[in-house]
Amino acid sequence: MSSSDYAQISTLIHRLEQLAGLCDPAHLVEVLAGAISAAAHPPPGDPGELRALAAAFRKAGSDAAPIATDVHNTANQKLPAVWKSDVAPGVYTVVGDTGDLIDMTTIAFTAAAQALEAYASTVQDLRDRHGRLYQRLHEAMHSIGHVKIFGVDLPLPDLTDLVRWCGAVAELIRGCVAVYNEALDAADVFAGRFADVRAMARTAEPVRAGMAPADAVVLADIGADGTTPRHGNAVLSAAQLTRLATLMKDLPPADRAKLRGMLADAASLLEEAYILKALVAGHSVADVTSFAGRIRGRDSNWLKQHLALNIDPNTPGDVDFDGIPIKQSDPTACGSTAIVVAHAMNDPVYGLSLTTDEAGDGLTAAEFAKRFAAAQTSTHTLTNDVWPKAAGTSPWGETNGINHAVPGGDYRTVWVDDTDGRSAHPALRDAITAVDAGHAVPVLLAPTPGQLSHDGEFHYVLMVGHRDDMIIVYDPAGAVKEISESDFCDGRMNGIDPAVTHVNSVTLPARS
Repeated sequence: MSSSDYAQISTLIHRLEQLAGLCDPAHLVEVLAGAISAAAHPPPGDPGELRALAAAFRKAGSDAAPIATDVHNTANQKLPAVWKSDVAPGVYTVVGDTGDLIDMTTIAFTAAAQALEAYASTVQDLRDRHGRLYQRLHEAMHSIGHVKIFGVDLPLPDLTDLVRWCGAVAELIRGCVAVYNEALDAADVFAGRFADVRAMARTAEPVRAGMAPADAVVLADIGADGTTPRHGNAVLSAAQLTRLATLMKDLPPADRAKLRGMLADAASLLEEAYILKALVAGHSVADVTSFAGRIRGRDSNWLKQHLALNIDPNTPGDVDFDGIPIKQSDPTACGSTAIVVAHAMNDPVYGLSLTTDEAGDGLTAAEFAKRFAAAQTSTHTLTNDVWPKAAGTSPWGETNGINHAVPGGDYRTVWVDDTDGRSAHPALRDAITAVDAGHAVPVLLAPTPGQLSHDGEFHYVLMVGHRDDMIIVYDPAGAVKEISESDFCDGRMNGIDPAVTHVNSVTLPARS
């Protein structure tokens, strides 16, 4: 649905709602004529063309599957033995990772086909309903009755049926309004699904930004646990890969040479990915050099625990560091805790500062608990210059804090009125799209007025992943939790915390 279609449908909805408000005996004929004119256009979209496009995507996905298998077989069986040795591991890695990304292409094309098929079915249903309503409006006009005065055929309602007609016409108009509103909702869902698919193409943007394709393929295929990334746990997100490509182009030659030396000395591709992630987080090459030395030789479990605080979108449940829960230290610290966690997930140098001493050795549980609480306190102070600390973190304080913690995000606060689907749905779909691109998104939850009067409180959570039809959030109460995408898009969040049932605002990064 194009922007002009959106504008046209929104105008039609407004006009029909005006007519419904005028539907009384004095205006019945005028309202009917206006409704017939306003509702003449069915919801946009050609179901046949959408299904044909879905079939094309499905075939492309099916055709890609054996290619992925062949590439994996090539990497595992057919590459010269010397390429599998330490002499030239890069070639072997690139070929294997290319197979993984072709697998993702199959998934992406299948997801696109499913989105198109669902949208085609919805459009077909809405157009059918519109046709029936439109026909009934015509029938209502003709059922009013006609008399001839001086040879002119004029509508003359039977006064005994006037009230019934008015009610029936108003109901038909409301039906047309519902169809057009559902068309806008369906278009929003469809646009969101395709944004999700676009986010799967993790190598496209960094290559466009100047990164060598082989580098993009390898870096896009490193998960936080050292294996192929799944549902938001890539070391370098699509957004970070794109930022890295830009940074590398502007890096002075001397710094570029130092960086290459660091990468060559790294003990694993996972280490290399974290070194580059530190650069993306805004650290100087000198600071990255120190960081690289402190993590050299560490295994994937150690890196995940000490650099990302053990938070993995693919592992719902309580989160802890050496038995200490990763949770807010007091009831007012949910917003600052979300910022601290987002900072650690985006900046491995910061994560390391929370979990190790100056020599790079891990802190004891007690030492970590003290340092993590201090990070929450300092963040709370930074984000609350005027706002009283006892009231938690203000939305603008959360926005300033996340912008300080995550360079390049250019976050902004977007208020959500979840009593108005036209307000809530686009903002929440944008939040899902941002998470798909690898951004952490703070979400402010609010209680109902009844809950607020019974000690209900506002509460921040952090969106960290998206898997199929589930949204994954880190709850500063100390756990990674899941909520259905449909509940989230409708603003219903009682599945996360029964005391705070709906979305009040989201803190979104700038659109890429």
